[in-house]
Amino acid sequence: YVKDDVNMWLFPHAVHENANLVNLELTGLPNLNPLNDSGNPMLQLSATHLDAVHFANGGGAVIGINKELTLGMWFSDYENVFVSRFLTNHGLNTTTSFVNQNFGANTIQNANRKFDFFAAYNLEEITGMNSTVGLHIIMGSSDYYHSPDIGEKETTQTPAKERDQDYAGETERGFGLGFGSQINDFISFDSGLQWISSGLNFKPNNVAMIDETGGSQVDFHARAFIGLDEKWEIVPALSLSHQSFAGTAYYNLPAGQKIDKLENVFREKDSSNQVDISSAIHLKANDNLHWWGVVGALL
Repeated sequence: YVKDDVNMWLFPHAVHENANLVNLELTGLPNLNPLNDSGNPMLQLSATHLDAVHFANGGGAVIGINKELTLGMWFSDYENVFVSRFLTNHGLNTTTSFVNQNFGANTIQNANRKFDFFAAYNLEEITGMNSTVGLHIIMGSSDYYHSPDIGEKETTQTPAKERDQDYAGETERGFGLGFGSQINDFISFDSGLQWISSGLNFKPNNVAMIDETGGSQVDFHARAFIGLDEKWEIVPALSLSHQSFAGTAYYNLPAGQKIDKLENVFREKDSSNQVDISSAIHLKANDNLHWWGVVGALL
């Protein structure tokens, strides 16, 4: 409901309004992020809604190349939790069951990295209207490694053998498109479409426990700023989200069964939809005092 630099995560073209900006963020307030709560993420707000990247360490810059073209980039240690969280809720072997185990003296090494690239181009010179298009490219990955202690045994094998390396990893790829236009002095609108694909690898003792497991998410956001007069403004907004998941997991190994003779197989395909309808009212009391009120429904 407020036009600021965070808008670029929902509406990529918004970087054009924040040219020549440098930003650095050190671990925000993760307890405010419902993705950190227990429960099915399908029933919670998506990372896009909450701008979850800003709950991680990161930094970036937005640079105005010229009057029309603006470029931006952001680097962070954000961890994509979509696939692993979904599998955890089904009681399957995932990164969380991997990283929460006590492996002894050798700690788990992990690396999270995410790169976001933004580009926006103002079309006023071409169309005669103050309109802007935007592009957002998303690339990220999270990796977890554990090197066994010397002499550490693999308890699921008989006779027990020394453990191999444990590995879990996630990848994230996606893109976003945005379009916004200033209709007149009192009315403007923004729209954004984003698609993200996520994949998960899980190899305890260097044996693949899941196969072709991944998910995707498509989000659409739209809002309008409608000025009623010089002080009052209403901001209706709509968010649509579709999430899907498909994968194969091997789990529930009987005691003594060799890990290279997996028999229990779990296959699943699932999807979920979410609709967020809201509207805000904005009172500009003066240049320094603004009042906001919001009402909405999450379906």
